[in-house]
Amino acid sequence: MIVTIVAAIIMGIIGLLGVLLTLVTLPGTWLILLSAVTLYAIWPELYSPWTLVVAGVLCILAEVAEFLSSAAGAAATKASKRAIWAAVAGGIVGAITGTIFLPFLPLIGTILGGVLGAGIAAAVAEHTLHIDLRRSVSIYRVGGGAALGRLSSTIIKSGFAIVIALLLFIAVLIP
Repeated sequence: MIVTIVAAIIMGIIGLLGVLLTLVTLPGTWLILLSAVTLYAIWPELYSPWTLVVAGVLCILAEVAEFLSSAAGAAATKASKRAIWAAVAGGIVGAITGTIFLPFLPLIGTILGGVLGAGIAAAVAEHTLHIDLRRSVSIYRVGGGAALGRLSSTIIKSGFAIVIALLLFIAVLIP
């Protein structure tokens, strides 16, 4: 009984931390899973191995969804492959930059940085391919699509993190 309570408290705290880390584009889903696997190694009666497998599959799906969603925002505007990759990289760099330079806006600075980074990087990448004036309007559309894609990827992956955290928290409580 005491083991269950301690494990539930640990998984509750780690789950919350994992969701917050995911919001700032860090590997929060994997932290949650690693914590559950560690608890399973110490107290095997806490989890069914299948519960951990399901959580692992959800972690992988979250990564795939994040990548595809980031790229899809730029791709939906018929961006070049260069702009799509720039959106993914710009989102990561922007999230890190937002965290560092906007510390007074916890989480919002990271999300804002990721969204702006994806949009700006995609627009710049598209602009270097198409410098003529006819394409200049599409450059802004590509940047906006990339920014929306990055925002949706953060929301989607955070949703996965919440589901994984709840799954592993509830699984501890249910014998």
